[in-house]
Amino acid sequence: QKEKLKTIFLNELKKIAKCEIYGNQEALNIGIISFNIKGINPYDLCSKLSTKKNVQTRAGCSCAGPYGHYLLGIDEMDIDNKAGWIRMSIHVSQKEEDIHNLIKVIKASI
Repeated sequence: QKEKLKTIFLNELKKIAKCEIYGNQEALNIGIISFNIKGINPYDLCSKLSTKKNVQTRAGCSCAGPYGHYLLGIDEMDIDNKAGWIRMSIHVSQKEEDIHNLIKVIKASI
């Protein structure tokens, strides 16, 4: 069920203009999806989703700073410009309706 939900989420994210999904989208994983929407600061989107839409997300490069910089095309770290992306988790307790609502919330927040 979780793989089906993850596939639905990825397919819907791909329909969002300027959405860039990171990582191998074909590989089995624990259901964490990392993405950015060009022109939108991931920290701002994370805050908006969390505080106004009650959706738990995380922003940043996780523990993968150097790899994150590589994915984002950053050669040098700019201390004033935090690099990162949004991370969302798909969980086995979710239903298809939850995934579609999550996509609606993301679209309404951008």
